Amino acid sequence: MMNFSQGYSAEIQELFKALRDMIREAMPGAKEDVDTMVNMLAFQLKPGFLGTVFTLIPTEDHITVGFYGGAKLPDPHGLL
Repeated sequence: MMNFSQGYSAEIQELFKALRDMIREAMPGAKEDVDTMVNMLAFQLKPGFLGTVFTLIPTEDHITVGFYGGAKLPDPHGLL
């Protein structure tokens, strides 16, 4: 698998790995899908875009964690 965090700071690389490991542990059956156009790693429970649950996109100073349908998820504490 492509190393998406390569070329970023050590802090971003460590955070990316920790997030990826956390998602893999929580969803061991998820398939990882690579989108090199946007440098995104998607985690899918079913094939295709609609099967996507999470995405990770590294940037220079943070990592964007995306939740498919996140705007529709209950968020009583305003965390999403």
